[in-house]
Amino acid sequence: MYPPCSNARGIHVVSPIRVAAPATGGADPQKEAAKAAKKAKKDAEKKARKNKKKKNDVPEGAILSVDALTDTLAAYSPFYADVTYDVTLPMTSDEITYTLKIASSASITDNLSPANYLIDWTLNHNGSDSDGFLAYFDGNHYRYRDHRLQEYHYAEDSKPFTGNHGGVQTNGQFVDLIPQIIAGQLREITADPDFSTSFTPDTISDGIECVSLTATQIVNGETGRIFTIAADRFSGRPVIIKIQYNPGKISEQTVTAKYRYSEQPQLRAVTAEEQLENMYPEIFAKYRDRGNRIEHIRGLPLPSFSLPTIDGTRFTHEKDEPLGKPTVIAIIDPSAGNAAETVAVLRKAIREADKQAALVLAFTESNLDKASQLTAGDVVDETVAISAHSLAQTCGTAIFPTIIVAESSGKVSTVLLGFNNNLLRDVIQSLALVY
Repeated sequence: MYPPCSNARGIHVVSPIRVAAPATGGADPQKEAAKAAKKAKKDAEKKARKNKKKKNDVPEGAILSVDALTDTLAAYSPFYADVTYDVTLPMTSDEITYTLKIASSASITDNLSPANYLIDWTLNHNGSDSDGFLAYFDGNHYRYRDHRLQEYHYAEDSKPFTGNHGGVQTNGQFVDLIPQIIAGQLREITADPDFSTSFTPDTISDGIECVSLTATQIVNGETGRIFTIAADRFSGRPVIIKIQYNPGKISEQTVTAKYRYSEQPQLRAVTAEEQLENMYPEIFAKYRDRGNRIEHIRGLPLPSFSLPTIDGTRFTHEKDEPLGKPTVIAIIDPSAGNAAETVAVLRKAIREADKQAALVLAFTESNLDKASQLTAGDVVDETVAISAHSLAQTCGTAIFPTIIVAESSGKVSTVLLGFNNNLLRDVIQSLALVY
């Protein structure tokens, strides 16, 4: 090392570089930044998990499955609702709207029906008003329509209560809007391989938190029915039911029922005949007939009805309206083993009868393909209609086939119940008596 003295002139001086050692206990900015970033990420992930958990929290008492909805509907009692019931035919401009009041109460020990009920309805169609009611309790069923009060009592005759698709007590018009009956339908749908279902546990319908179920029926590659229900997410009471029959086909029909609820029910299910008589005294006084079943329709005008046909039109008959010629009206269960044979026998009877007559084949189900298949072949002067359960109900029958032979005036001449080996002869003989 050169000494710092005068003798050092002419020698380059090297300035020492001072390297400062880190102070003990000081923080490294880079490490601190990395640590802070890691903590922020951890906090953000924790917050996200908390928010997700909160979002997925299910409110207490919410319905979470189809089975839970079914059980809730089956136990809903007592029940009361106002219902707007629309029937539309998209291929035409025709629309029918009923206004209903429905009251029911669960009937756990009754093997004939899961509920007692009273359904009061009104209809304004084409400027004409009509009304009626249906009621059931303890093996007794009453229905009033078109100035005709029908009543059925299990103790007197059990047959009307035990049809292939249930009896008169569960197949009446609008009865499928009752919670207990809906529950039965849901059980059938979920057990039927022809249906595919989609359940949504949280949706909004008419501003109400709901659960919803959509069930689509596929038969032979064709959509036969789409059933949709939205119900209150907590109470299970229905908000809207929509059923599309044969969607996209010329026979398409849509039924939409919208429910409304009030604090003070205007109607309650009945448990005694006296209650009905007090509510509808004029009807019981003027139109009551304790034997007013299908067997007693003879000699009376054929009741009014309107049914969709397989060609996309409707076959409509008004009470007291003439038919133009003697007519055989057959109400047929298309699922019955004798359905095809019934059609063949009736066609043969029309051909062999002495008098020119028309044939109406009215199938109880809405399956267009099945009706078309059963009526393929040798056609006579005939109309093929579907969805004829309403006609069966109006006529008061649960036995299929039911054959009604009517005069050209529209008056019923003969009623034949069930299929037997003498059906051809009986129909021909019945036509020989009409004019």
